[in-house]
Amino acid sequence: MILRTIFVCLALLVLTTLCLGEQHCVNLLCAFEGERPCDMGQYYTVSMWTNEAACHSAGTIYYSSDPPGALYDFPAESFFDIFFEVQTFRSHVLPGEFMPGDCFFLVANVLFENPDLPDLTCRDNVCVGADGRLYLAGACPPADIRLPSIMNIGDVFCFKVCHDVYWIPLGCTLPGPPVFRILEGCLMQHPNCYDPECLVPDPNCYVWDKIFCNGIWYLRFEYSCGYRQPVCYCVIFEDQLPVELLSFTATPGHRIVTLYWSTATENNNSKFEIERRISGDATFAYVGETPGAGASAVRHDYSHIDRNLLNGVTYEYRLVAVDANGNRDVQEPVITATPLAPTTVVTEYALLQNYPNPFNSGTVIQFKLPETSNTRLTVFDVTGREIAVLAAGLIPQGEHAVFFNGNDLPSGLYIYKLEAGSYSTVMKMMLLK
Repeated sequence: MILRTIFVCLALLVLTTLCLGEQHCVNLLCAFEGERPCDMGQYYTVSMWTNEAACHSAGTIYYSSDPPGALYDFPAESFFDIFFEVQTFRSHVLPGEFMPGDCFFLVANVLFENPDLPDLTCRDNVCVGADGRLYLAGACPPADIRLPSIMNIGDVFCFKVCHDVYWIPLGCTLPGPPVFRILEGCLMQHPNCYDPECLVPDPNCYVWDKIFCNGIWYLRFEYSCGYRQPVCYCVIFEDQLPVELLSFTATPGHRIVTLYWSTATENNNSKFEIERRISGDATFAYVGETPGAGASAVRHDYSHIDRNLLNGVTYEYRLVAVDANGNRDVQEPVITATPLAPTTVVTEYALLQNYPNPFNSGTVIQFKLPETSNTRLTVFDVTGREIAVLAAGLIPQGEHAVFFNGNDLPSGLYIYKLEAGSYSTVMKMMLLK
């Protein structure tokens, strides 16, 4: 998950950053990614986000070249919505019909279903090298770039970059996620982060992420405005967490609360303790525990049912990660839930929007049945291939909730369908990892 939320509108078009027409609330950056330590492919990458709650739209990214001839693994890629957190899409690109020495533009056209949002376009100029690989045209010479060969916890460094994507290996000793702070410009009173002559960049021109592959953590840093004009960022490697908690949610029921959480990485994590208090109380109390994954750099999903609660009372929950030595690390956030007895009789069929959405691996889907029905709840990918059957058979009247685990699935748009008697409907959900 890319760790940026930005509050200005922009769209990258050839070499500049601008807003198309009137101000709009979609932010777009694109970059050609020529080298990736995680694989040998070359990619055209599109990143989008928004800061406006009302700025929502599904849409499609269309990849092409100008003139035509380049080949993409995914010439078109649909997205479910635009979110505050950055979403990144990438398609593997090959020279196709272009020969060594040829230059052309990689193009990404973003078309929205919402007619109030203008279509956006990115273009990056690339050339085919003698080795048949693509290279960014007009890139800064290596002498204009300043990057560390490796970063360790506590390091502070002034990155000097141009329009490109950079991968910096991290000297991490734990599987937990690195924690960074990034400042525009190198104006800190720090010997490794002070370069007052280097340009301070537009704060809307970069995205970054922490990526674990082949047993190594990397900082992926993308600057996507301008080509030959270097700019500077102060990058601070602050810490590394023992557990990376992706999500923590609660679903209340009749005298019960079901807790769901997911982790991306864990370090020496023996177990999770679940603590609860009544809202307004000062202290938490232990109510249960679930074994952890030990040392793991892959996603794990967990759940716990807290029973025999009082309806109408609001409870607060938190998780505590406990390592093999008994050290306790209280996780954030604290979440709330209020169990309630059924107060109304369900009178019609309904399939509700999953929560959370978008989700990291695990999400809850709720549906309502006005009568006992032969029911089937199924998940499909965008090609129509059946992914999972979440419920099947004779299900009684009432409100129901099921947990969908997308741990082994790639990021993307998924469809879930409810069939009950003669009733049938579908909803969309977005898996983001």
